[in-house]
Amino acid sequence: MNCNVKYVSVGDVELFQPVQKIAEAVANVCGARLDTMQLSSYAVEIAVALSPLVGFKSKSGKYRIIGGLRSFYLVRQLDEAAKVPMVILPPDSIPDPKIFAAQSALIDVIMRVVDRESASLVVPLLWGELEDKRHRGQLSPRFVSRSGVAEAVGINRRDFSKKPAHFRSEFLALGRQGT
Repeated sequence: MNCNVKYVSVGDVELFQPVQKIAEAVANVCGARLDTMQLSSYAVEIAVALSPLVGFKSKSGKYRIIGGLRSFYLVRQLDEAAKVPMVILPPDSIPDPKIFAAQSALIDVIMRVVDRESASLVVPLLWGELEDKRHRGQLSPRFVSRSGVAEAVGINRRDFSKKPAHFRSEFLALGRQGT
């Protein structure tokens, strides 16, 4: 995969809309939304350095985010002029940004060794977003089946039949009333 790393202004960064559902899932994984944690700008800079934004530059000049989704919610706390690292991919190098977002979010969750309860909620959701065996198998041969991925990450395969309860925020509900 060809890519460049560049520092971009937070004001020039936006979420690529087809990955919205996946981004919301990873933003809520800690039981509280990442963009409401009130981390210091220093803490956000450390987090983004460890997990940079990933995306491509659109024709409008904005950077569309398809990976590093947890970092996306953190950088929204920074001033729009702040610069953050971003891995920039050629737009045509990712045939399906939604699949890339789900794959990268799933690997991110697994690498961070989240607790079983969180993994039981988010792993089935992300696995389901991968749509077919080919996309799942690109990550691991064990990820082709529900029981294989459940065994690999240490969760119960029955968790795949549960519908995740979405995190509710009074703050977000207030914002939606005005739209």
